[in-house]
Amino acid sequence: MKATIKDVAKLAGVSVGTASKVINSQGNVAPEMREKVYRAVQQLNYSVNRVARSLRSSSTNTVAVLLAEVTNPFQMTLARGIEEVMYKNGYHLLISSTKEDPEIERENLKMLYEKRVDAIIVCTTGEADAEIRSILQRDVPIVLVDRPVLTLPVDIVADNNLLGMELLVKYIFELGHRDIGVVHGNLNTIHGRLRHQGVINGLELYELNTPPEHQVVGDFKYEGGYNAVQHFFLCSGRLLQLSAQTTI
Repeated sequence: MKATIKDVAKLAGVSVGTASKVINSQGNVAPEMREKVYRAVQQLNYSVNRVARSLRSSSTNTVAVLLAEVTNPFQMTLARGIEEVMYKNGYHLLISSTKEDPEIERENLKMLYEKRVDAIIVCTTGEADAEIRSILQRDVPIVLVDRPVLTLPVDIVADNNLLGMELLVKYIFELGHRDIGVVHGNLNTIHGRLRHQGVINGLELYELNTPPEHQVVGDFKYEGGYNAVQHFFLCSGRLLQLSAQTTI
C-alpha cells in the first residue's frame, strides 16, 4: 500500500503539519526534525500525490502541447523547443496530436483540460474555435503556434503565411519565371488555406496563368510531396512530347 504523509509523520515522530512543511519546503523547521522527515520519506519510499496537491493549489505545473502531426519534423522541433523552456522553468509537459483531424482536436482539448493543466499550446486545425473559447472561459490560458486564428482572443506565435506566399510569388516572378507549378498544403487547416490564398493573390497580382494541372493539393507530409513531384514530372513529360510532335 502506498505510504501517506501521515505515515511519514508517524515514522519521523513529528506532526503531519511539520512533515508537510519539510516535504513542501515551507516554513521554519529545526534541522534535526527536517532530517527525521527526510529519513522517513526515504525509508517509506514516499512520493507526493501531485493530483491532491493540484486540487489544493489549483496548479499542476504542467503545460499541454497539442501538435498537428507528431511525425512532422517541424512539429517535433517545435515540441523540443517548448520542452527545453518548460523544463528550465520547472514545468512538466504533456504532448498529444490532432493528426490534422478537427474531431480529434476537440476530443484532445477536452482531455487536456480535464488533466487540470496550467496552460495549453495548440497547433490548431482552425476548426475547434468553440472548444478553445470554452476552455478560455474557464481561465486556462491558450497560446496558438504556427497557425493563427485572429478571431480568437489568444496570444499567437506564427509566421505571416499570407504575406509570405505573396512575397514568394513576387520573388519567383522577378527571377523571370512564368510557368509556375504550385503544391498547396492541406486546405482543411488554417495555415493551408492562408498559404493557398497568398499564392493565388500573388499569381493574380502578376497576371500569371497557372492552369489546374499545374496545381496540386498536398497534405504537409513526405508522401504528399513525393506524389506532387511525380505529378509534375508527368506534366513535364507530356509537355515535352507535345512540343516534339508540334516540331515534327
